[in-house]
Amino acid sequence: MINKHQHVTAVNFINISIILSQSNHCDAT
Repeated sequence: MINKHQHVTAVNFINISIILSQSNHCDAT
């Protein structure tokens, strides 16, 4: 269960990073 939780956290972190990257790109434009 711990490994599953860590995996979900990693996926959420990646999704947040992508959203922030897209937001920064839009602001730059």
